[in-house]
Amino acid sequence: MEYGQVNPASEPPTTIREGIDLLTRRYPAGSIIELRVLDYPNPNGRAQRVSGFYDDPAKLAADAAECNQLANVYVTLNPVRRSWQLADNGAYNIDAAPEQNQSIRTSRQKGQPEYECSALRTTADEDILRRQWVLVDIDAGQPPGTSSTDAEKKDALLLGDEVLNYLIDRGFPEPSLCDSGNGGHVLIPVDLDNSPENTDLVKRFLSVVADKFTKGTAHIDKAVSNAGRIVKLWGTQTMKGQNTPERPHRYSGILRSGSFDVTARDLLAKV
Repeated sequence: MEYGQVNPASEPPTTIREGIDLLTRRYPAGSIIELRVLDYPNPNGRAQRVSGFYDDPAKLAADAAECNQLANVYVTLNPVRRSWQLADNGAYNIDAAPEQNQSIRTSRQKGQPEYECSALRTTADEDILRRQWVLVDIDAGQPPGTSSTDAEKKDALLLGDEVLNYLIDRGFPEPSLCDSGNGGHVLIPVDLDNSPENTDLVKRFLSVVADKFTKGTAHIDKAVSNAGRIVKLWGTQTMKGQNTPERPHRYSGILRSGSFDVTARDLLAKV
């Protein structure tokens, strides 16, 4: 697939399970992932938040696919600490009244795509077990609330390729490059404590890289340094704004699956 090419809605380049496998390939066994949907429409047409905690990749993939029929799907970038939130492998509407307590699977069997209340809150930064990824999020710079044009997206993915090659030239193990649907993601494998010092390190790293690289309207988001960051689940469709020929809805996917090797902390500090 060429960088910037539109992914037809009927032809996802990556399966949702492949996206989950990339995300979790360096996670400790039995790690928990939060699925989160920010704008799932309920039967009254109101947007509601959906959240669920999973240690079963198959159930996560099934519920992500169900949610993605109507809304954008995100997951936590880093594994969630089990001592805070146990996984029950179901997605729920956390904005609903507590007495409404059917899970996604019960609702799906009834043909009613409604979610119920389970999680008391979504993942906070202090709930992350360890940092396993640093995300370089490349925004195409399109107007707010819209999808990118082909030209805007192409610039974002070419910028992602430039960042990836720059990091490799500086001794980084090869990062992964992903298509977010509207822009790009460069994923750097790390193994860092979830500490204030490492949050500052990631913040400084992103700021330096962002100041080095721009292309057209495409730019690097400096505000994704927190440990509890959510990220588009690759293999799901990105639906921002109206689906038009100029600004279409597209699938996210994996463009290049990089190294399994851990990036040394000193490399992040020396960029």
